[in-house]
Amino acid sequence: MTTPTAWTAVILAGGHGRRLGNVEKASVRIGGQTLLERILQDLPDEVPVVVVGPTIPTSRPVRFVLEEPRFGGPVAGLATALPEIRTPLLALLATDMPRAARLLGTLRSALLDDDEVLMPVDAQGVRQQLCSIVRRDALALALAHFPSHDGIAMRALMARLKVRELALTTEQATMLQDIDTPEDLRRAREGT
Repeated sequence: MTTPTAWTAVILAGGHGRRLGNVEKASVRIGGQTLLERILQDLPDEVPVVVVGPTIPTSRPVRFVLEEPRFGGPVAGLATALPEIRTPLLALLATDMPRAARLLGTLRSALLDDDEVLMPVDAQGVRQQLCSIVRRDALALALAHFPSHDGIAMRALMARLKVRELALTTEQATMLQDIDTPEDLRRAREGT
């Protein structure tokens, strides 16, 4: 039986990684660890994890699923992960933001009863959709609105949900730095 605060981490790791040289981002290494492993180390051991992307070795048990259709985008990935989620809440994470899981405690403690989504906003006012706390039931209803999830933009999905923004401090916002390009990867490796 789950409690109202029980949650599952959903890590989207199924993209092409084109700007990074067509690599599977989850397998990219920084300081000897894959990006996926860096996220996993920041998640509590008792939290179930669903990874949407190809199976790679991990230090803890996770459930891997491939989005349908393959490379259909983050909304297709969420739709594929949804049947695997047994908790009332999910934490949505992207594999190319390896430090974002460190913000989940702050987000979970700030979640209000009527929030369907709690989404951080960085110092420039940019919504960070791929680091959010989402209510499973609300997500299921929003996903059901679309006859197909292939290529649906994340902002189109979020437009169907009640989103509350949480402004981050400058220090917190650094946790959202992503790795999209070789230059991003070089900087991340230098900062290790």
